Amino acid sequence: MLTEVVSRVARRNRLRHGDAQDFAQSVHLRLLERNYDVLSKFSGGSSLKTFLTTVVQRMLLDWRSSAYGRWRPSAAARRLGREAILLEGLIYRDGQSATTAIEMLRSGGCRSTSEALHDVLRQLPVRIRPRLVCEDVLESMADPRGCDWAHVHEADLARQRIRTALAKALLQLPLEDRRLLVLRYVNGQSVQKVARCAQVDPRVLYRRFEKLLRQLRSHIRDHSLRAS
Repeated sequence: MLTEVVSRVARRNRLRHGDAQDFAQSVHLRLLERNYDVLSKFSGGSSLKTFLTTVVQRMLLDWRSSAYGRWRPSAAARRLGREAILLEGLIYRDGQSATTAIEMLRSGGCRSTSEALHDVLRQLPVRIRPRLVCEDVLESMADPRGCDWAHVHEADLARQRIRTALAKALLQLPLEDRRLLVLRYVNGQSVQKVARCAQVDPRVLYRRFEKLLRQLRSHIRDHSLRAS
């Protein structure tokens, strides 16, 4: 049931595939470390699935803060009000497209029209948050600006900077850590299978992967800031 709930929360919040995997790993690790003591707080006032959904949704907020830093709305969004703050968060924190973000707001009870929300979006500053993605994803990304070759060149440079930063970060890791990352994220093996191959406790390996991913994200983020 827990795996189903985590998947549903990830889908509802439209997490990308890699983020959804990292989040699921984080949930299982935290609950394992606490011996699933959260279940002792279940009073029966709702279904167990509803209770777990609430718990996992709260864990998603903590995971986002840990993975990408605590999100703070821009001054422009705060000035424009609650809808602007929500719209900015959906697009620049959660990675939703403008169309999807506006649909999510309207389906959630927002009374503003799509045109009004698009107008709000045009008043918000563009915010870029570095994300750790594999090279295959970077290679397959289409440039949304078509034949604007200046932007194409800038995008190529940005991809190259991320590749360089990631390569340097990986080289700084011990060989065993690099081997584990290949098994997990290149070969697509589950943490349990990697743990069996490495003959370690899955809980220890969960923590190890979390630490490695934080290190890689931090290195890429710092590299991006220095390059900007």
